[in-house]
Parts: sequence; C-alpha cells; structure tokens
Amino acid sequence: MVRKRRPRGATMGMVAAVTLVFVLLGVFVIFLVKLLGGGEQMQRSADSGNLSLTRAELDQFSFPIPSTGNELQFNGASDHTAGGNGVVNVRNINSVMGQALLVNMNAFYMQQQGQDNGAMTHANQTSNAANSIASSLASVMGNATNTFNSYNTTSANMPTQEFGAGNSTAAGAPQFSYLDRGTASNVYISPQEMPDYNWTTGVSSMYNNNIAPYTTTVSSALDAGKNNYMIGYTNGITPDKTLPNTYFVPLRPGARPHLVSRQLFQTNNKPSSGSPTFNWSTPVANGVSQAATKQDTEHGFAQFAAYGQIEPISAQGTPVAIRHGFIRLMNGSPSPASGYAAGNSQDVFVFTMNDPQFFPTDKNGKAMPYFVGQNSLPSNMNPAQYIQNIVDANSNGKTPDCSALSVGYAVNGDTLGQGGVSSQNCANIAGNPGTNPSYQTAILNNTNLSDASSQGNKMFASLPLSDPLGYSARPYIEQAYGLQPAQATGSNGQSVSVADQINLALLSARAQGQNFTAAAGQYNSGIAYVPSRSNSLSSPNFKIAAQPEQALITSTAGTSSQKEGITAGGPVWQFLTQRMYEIDPNFPSYTGMVTINKQQVPNVDAILSQAQIPMAGEAIIYFSTSAKNAQGQPGAIVMREKSAALADAPWLASFINQSVDGRKPTNPSEVSTFKLISQGGTGGDGPSGMIDVDGDWGFPHPYDGAPDISITNWFAITPCSGFNNLLGEINMGATNTNGGGTCPATGGAYTVNVSPSGADTITVPAQGGCNGTATATSPC
Repeated sequence: MVRKRRPRGATMGMVAAVTLVFVLLGVFVIFLVKLLGGGEQMQRSADSGNLSLTRAELDQFSFPIPSTGNELQFNGASDHTAGGNGVVNVRNINSVMGQALLVNMNAFYMQQQGQDNGAMTHANQTSNAANSIASSLASVMGNATNTFNSYNTTSANMPTQEFGAGNSTAAGAPQFSYLDRGTASNVYISPQEMPDYNWTTGVSSMYNNNIAPYTTTVSSALDAGKNNYMIGYTNGITPDKTLPNTYFVPLRPGARPHLVSRQLFQTNNKPSSGSPTFNWSTPVANGVSQAATKQDTEHGFAQFAAYGQIEPISAQGTPVAIRHGFIRLMNGSPSPASGYAAGNSQDVFVFTMNDPQFFPTDKNGKAMPYFVGQNSLPSNMNPAQYIQNIVDANSNGKTPDCSALSVGYAVNGDTLGQGGVSSQNCANIAGNPGTNPSYQTAILNNTNLSDASSQGNKMFASLPLSDPLGYSARPYIEQAYGLQPAQATGSNGQSVSVADQINLALLSARAQGQNFTAAAGQYNSGIAYVPSRSNSLSSPNFKIAAQPEQALITSTAGTSSQKEGITAGGPVWQFLTQRMYEIDPNFPSYTGMVTINKQQVPNVDAILSQAQIPMAGEAIIYFSTSAKNAQGQPGAIVMREKSAALADAPWLASFINQSVDGRKPTNPSEVSTFKLISQGGTGGDGPSGMIDVDGDWGFPHPYDGAPDISITNWFAITPCSGFNNLLGEINMGATNTNGGGTCPATGGAYTVNVSPSGADTITVPAQGGCNGTATATSPC
C-alpha cells in the first residue's frame, strides 16, 4: 500500500535545510568579516612599520667614518663631527659624493693645465673612498635586525588581534629600490666652484659642459628654484672618461617619506632595470620595504608588505662643498740680520758730526776713514788747518800730529776712537778735501755730513764750542765706544724682512762712510708689511698686514698707495676666491660684496685681514664651526695662524702635513712691486718713513738722502685637488729688485727657487722699471 507524504513533514525538512544554510552562511560571513578585518589591520601595521623604517633609513642607519685611511677626508661631510669622527647616512651621502666630484674636477683641470703632480691619482683614490663609504652604508641599511627594530617601533603598536594572537615577525631581509631616477638630489652646486671659473665673464666651461646637464631646480618653500641641484641615479657625471662617474641619490628637498606602489617599487629594484638604467656598482637606495608574517586564527600564515620612499624632509638642500677643505699660506724665512760695520767696528759719527767735517786722503788719493771735528781741536784752530798741518809735516819729513783725528773704521793697525790712527797711516796722509772737491762730493754723497741743515749737524751745532774735549758729546762717545750697536730683531731672533735687511745694509754703509749699494737679488725673505715709521727702529713689524683690520689685498684693484699685498682681481685673488667657494659656497653672504673691475665679487678682504703670518710662519684658510658669520650664525671661513687654526679645528691635525699634488711654479704667479721711501721722501708707492728714519740704531740721522730702492713681494700658487682636504698652497716671499743699477722687469722671467724647508727664494730680472711706471732718480 502506498503511503502519502504529509505536507507538514516536508515543510519541516525544508525549514531545517534552509536554517542550516543560513547558519553556515552566517558562520562564513562572520569568518570572512573577521578575516578581512584582520588582514586590514595587518596591512595597516605593515604600512605603519614601513613608514617608520623609511624615516629611520634617512639618518638613523649610519656608517661611522674610519679614523684612518682615505675615507677620513670625508669627515667634514658627515654628521655629528664635534669631538670626533662623524657618521655617514642617506641624508649626507650626497655631500660625500659631491666632495669627490669637486676633487675630480680640480684634478682634471690641473691635468689640462700641465699642473698634475699626482692629482689624477688622488682623484681616483677619493672616488674609490667615497664609493667604499656608499657600499658600507648600503650594507648597514640592509641589516635585517636593525630594519625590523625600526619597522616594529610603530607596527607593534597597531592592533592586529582580528588576525590572530601573537606578534608579526620579519619575513627575511629588507628589499630596496632606486626611485625617481634623474630627479633632484639634496645637494646643489654653482659655477663658481669650478676651477676654471672666469671672474670677468662669469662663465665656467667645465660647469656648462660637465655639470649643468646634470642639474635641476626644485620648488620647495625655502628654495623656490634658486639653486641648481645635482640629479640622482644617472650616468655621465664626470669631467673625463679617465675618472669614474659620480652618483647621487634622488632626495627631493621638501618631500617627506611616503609609500609607493608595489609595481613602481619592483620595477626599479635594480640599477639595471627600470628607467633610466645606471651603473653605480653598489648604490645607496632611496626605497625600502620590510615584509612581515603572522599566524591567523586558523593557524595559517600570511605575509604583508608595504613600500616606502626615503625623502630628506628638509625644505632646502646643502651645497656641494669640501667643508674640511683648507689652503696653506706659507711665508718665507727671514733674511739673516747683520750688524752695521761688521765685526767689532764702532761708529764715531755720533760725536764728530759737528759742522764742518773733513776727511783726509792718502798719497794715492784714496779715502781714509778718519774724521776731525771742531770739538777735537783747540779753539784757535779749525779742522781744515789741522789736516793741512798733517799734510805739511809729512811733506817736510816731520812727525805729524794725528791725535785729534777719530777713527770710524779701523784699518792697518788703527784703533777705534780719537787718537787711534796708527803712525804709519798718519804718515800716509797727503790730501785735504778742501783742495779736492771731487773727493769730498763723492764721500759725502749719501751722508751729507757737511749739510748744515741735516738733523745730526743741527744737534751737534747745539753743543758748546768752548768744550774742546767734547764733554757734551760724552754720552754719544760712550754709546759708540762702550756698547755694541742695537740689533734689529724680529719674530725669528736675529732675522729681518728684506726691507729691513736693506735698511741694515744702508746703516752698515753709513757707519763705514761708504755709499750704499744693493745688488739685484741680494736680499730675500718672506713678505712683510713695511709700515711708515716716525720712531726709531727697535723691533720691526713682520706681518702680512700692518693691523688686523688691514687686508692682504687691495679692493680697489691696485689703485691703493700700498702695494705690498696681492692685487684685487689678480691671479692669487682669483685662486683664493674660487677655492673658498669650494669650502663654503655661501661665504659671500657673510663677507659682503665689493666692486673690482666693474664686477660685484666677494669681499675676501674680510677673511684675509683676520690673521698675521710671521716670517717663516704659516696660516690656514678653513671653515670654522666656532666662528660666527656677519649674521651672527655659527660657522664661517676664517684665516688663522697655524697654531691657532689647529687649536680651533683639531681635525686639521690629520691633514695639515698633506703634500701638494700640483706642480710648484717656476715663476711667481703674481708680484707686487713698491718703492721704499725714506723719511720725508716722496714719489714712491708707499708711505714715507719706510727706511732711513731718524734715530735708527741710535744714529741721529742715518742718511740725509737714501737711494731709490724697489722691493718685490712675490706669490707662488701651487694648486691641489682637494685630496685629504688640501686645496692649495701659496708660498710668499720678498726680494730687493734694484739698487746698484737694477730694477724689476715689467715682463721678464722670474724664477722661484723652491726649498724643501720652505725657505724659497726668487731670482728676478735685471732690467725694467719700478712697477713699470714709477719715476725714480736712479737706477730705475
């Protein structure tokens, strides 16, 4: 029998089935919601962790500069250099690469100019050192332990409970990418930093050809397109194929760390892939990704990743520079100081200068260094009569009386002082200058002892003639006979500048009653400012400038009356200014600008006037972090004497003795010639009273009319590449260039004689004119 299904039972079965479906669907929905929510939490955690890592990779992952080796030269480009070596990170790696680029540019230009003496070799070493630092930094950035710690600083704080209990863990080493190729780095450069920059035209061919095509501007708030930034991740940044490319990391000023797409990241994860490709063997990345895994509630594992781009955050970059670059200025050694009237000879002029003054001659008409003055004779006799009596006695075969004659320079058995003429020399007296005007004119050529208007004669004219034994002159006699003459002393003991050496020779000739003659090239020394003097010589001032506020150069391009220093706009000025741009391209902001040859240029006087360089001394131009610029902000280029520089910048000790890698010149790079002028003199290139000043060494008046004498200060530039931070050396010196018939040549060949000890000298031509235009009586 067939049984019929009751409708009620069928309905209940359907309801049960539908209920089960809805229950299962609810469970699935709940599972799906839980799964999707947990995944979103995990992705947010990964995003947060990677942003934290991206920010940390900018400056918290650092490579310390080694204490030795070629990498040490980049200490100035590093962070935290105070008190020790610094560290290199992504934020300053471009400064390291920029320093290497400047060394390459300097070295290649030196090679082009025939000045390479190791510079190109040093340039390659510098590039290798920079790339070694970059490789080490890339290794530090890839340290999995460090990256996960940075990743976890924020990711661990994000809730991920929906995905399951426990913490996420790093999934292998971080991955890197090289993004924004061909866009701005965070370092900018200017044409003035190029070694071939022309200050007249304002053009650098090296910049136009080798740098400008690899620069771009940025539009950040602080920069607004005013600087030219080096672009990153590109080939071709090199002055020549013999030198390696310099690579920079794209870090656009003003941009902040951010996430990028997985596709963009993976497309550019190798230098050989992406666009454009580049050949940096071990590049520093600007993109980073750290993946993480976590077990979900069903005990399955899932991996989550995000992709971050490193950016500098700062709205303005930094200039390409050699921040620890320095320039040596080396002043030549002094001339040896020699006393007047060499040996034990003493000067008796100081008490026999009373007018009239007479000098006898021998039987051959030769001058005899004996003198007689009114104070030495009885009141009823004058000097002319006394000498004539000696001549007559010798002619008549009688014994002459020479007891009143004074000996100023002892010869042939004489003794100094009154009555010191030997009997043999007394018997040889045969001439009276009163009857020999030509001899009198010659012997008095420089001393002018018979000039009643001379200061010495005026002084002695005040002595009472009723004092036949010269009691009034006793202090002068004691000074002349009892004491050695005062010696000029300088910063190096018994040594003087070339100008003072000339004065010494002049005084020596004066003491012997002879004409002054200075042969060309006879005197050499370091340069020294020759100040105008009104006081007698005691301790000459050996300085590169007379006072701290007086500059080594003349901002008016050579129109100043003082020509001891370099010429504004000249070769030395141009070299120093260009190299200062390499040390700190912003230095004109605190030195100000001046006009030279109708051009607005940096006022380097503000730096060159800061120090005085002693004879045989050395000064350093460098960037001092302790100095304040004109705006009161810390950091400025300064010039300091060597010991002061080392005390201020201890890092200099590692490089101060670096050898030059350029060729020293055979001729001076620049000379400045000026005429020494005696007290009251006119018609020269400096103030009066440079030499021949009343009272020098106790002489009442050394010469009434000094001869014309020109001095040449010379400057020899030795360029350096910047390897180990040495950017150049300037040797300085001075030489007497006329006297005895010679003057400096206007275009002749000078020769610098380089000494390993630093006591360089110069050989000057024998013809020409003082400054080429100065008018002088003789010999110019």
